Amino acid sequence: MKKMTVKAIVEWIEDNVSSGISIDDIVKVSGYSRRYIEKIFKEHVGMPLGKYIRHRRLSMAAIRLRLTSQSATDIAHHLNFDSQQSFSREFKKLFNLSPREYRKKECWDLANLKSPFNFESTSLPVINLVELQEMEIVGHELNYSESIIDKPINSNPLRMDAIVTNLNYYKEDIYLLSSFEPTGKAGNSLNIMTFIGIKAQKNKKYGTAKSQRLAAGLYAGFNFRGRWEDYESLSRRTYMETLSKCHLKRRKGTDVEHFRFVADISTEEDFLFESEYYIPVTH
Repeated sequence: MKKMTVKAIVEWIEDNVSSGISIDDIVKVSGYSRRYIEKIFKEHVGMPLGKYIRHRRLSMAAIRLRLTSQSATDIAHHLNFDSQQSFSREFKKLFNLSPREYRKKECWDLANLKSPFNFESTSLPVINLVELQEMEIVGHELNYSESIIDKPINSNPLRMDAIVTNLNYYKEDIYLLSSFEPTGKAGNSLNIMTFIGIKAQKNKKYGTAKSQRLAAGLYAGFNFRGRWEDYESLSRRTYMETLSKCHLKRRKGTDVEHFRFVADISTEEDFLFESEYYIPVTH
């Protein structure tokens, strides 16, 4: 019963945190006393309720600073901070950088980001640091835009269709090289640029097909086998949770996804993908 109450509170926070909510608002909505709500929340989440709300709102701000072209003033306004000054002050307390400094850093320091508390039993995969070698990929581009709220990478369902289509077409492993950048000026959208194809073979001609090189370097990677919805969830949580805990920074480069070819591929929900996901990182 207590767990379900806390889960409902977490979900309500996610739906309303950008409105400048307070503990008193949660008390009114839940019908429980403030003392009881704060007690059971800390028991299950491991963090005081007020701190959790502030941390989630500032994490949303951090993501928008890195992934959109919204001004810090607009971000402060849309997330209902009292003022630009109070936003900058609270932001620097958590991330040790001003909003401007955080945005301008060449590498994205993921430390102190807070994802929504996860009540599911799905554990995060083990992260391995690997040195990938340069590789040429032959294929085509898949580009689109997505509005950003609080997720570090896009979860467009069209990606699954493209992956299944290419696995069926090539009948061999495929690779996705993905990068992202803010859309336009003062916008709240993210451009996703993905190159999808197969590993080029020496002395084989590919006609007019395009090619792109996977850059050599240090990557944080994990293996996955399961359903698409779980894969997308894990990739987002890896950014928000694992890289943060490992004190890793995302450097410039492309996320690399290696999908292994298996027979009888379909778009059915129970289809199991086999893949490896790599994020360009530095210490």
